[in-house]
Amino acid sequence: MNGKGFSIGRIHGIPITVDASWLIVFFLIWMFFWTDLVTAANQGMVASAGSVGVWVGAFVGTLLFFGSIVVHELSHSLVAVGRGIQVKRIRLFIFGGVSEIEEEATTPGVEFAITIAGPLASVILGGMFFGFSFLFAGGTIVHHLTERLAFVNVVLGVFNLAPGFPLDGGRVLRSIVWKVTGDFDRATRVAVVGGRAVALLLVVV
Repeated sequence: MNGKGFSIGRIHGIPITVDASWLIVFFLIWMFFWTDLVTAANQGMVASAGSVGVWVGAFVGTLLFFGSIVVHELSHSLVAVGRGIQVKRIRLFIFGGVSEIEEEATTPGVEFAITIAGPLASVILGGMFFGFSFLFAGGTIVHHLTERLAFVNVVLGVFNLAPGFPLDGGRVLRSIVWKVTGDFDRATRVAVVGGRAVALLLVVV
């Protein structure tokens, strides 16, 4: 472990590191799943599996949640590598995850491909979790968790498409404006304005 976190492995040669701050988020997400399962059990939505079952279920749900974030970021990274752009690492930290890509895309098409890969992966994962939920009997912890993970992944994918920096949607917007105008700097300014608009909307809502 160093000042930049500790490594948990590599996928396709891309290091995956975890900051110490990530442990705080891990605990909070675990608490979310634990509270959700306890509430569902109290309301009769999930058959009681005892306190150990709920603890384990919440832990597995948390691991799958962060696994989903890794898949989201890995999708960005693999497309970048496929376009000849180096990726330093995938980093998990207190605000989620980020692919540390060494350089900017050289064309709007490359930027669009790299950026859209993450949200698409999240939405596809959501669909897969939703499909998996039908493999398990209703009222079980596994069924409940797969439904929750389906919802979370779809929301993650859709929210990230909001058209403003620093979200993926901001880069998608920039790639489109860049393609239309041929002006990278102008496209960046548009995406920054979009980010401010999204932030303002979130505050108002």
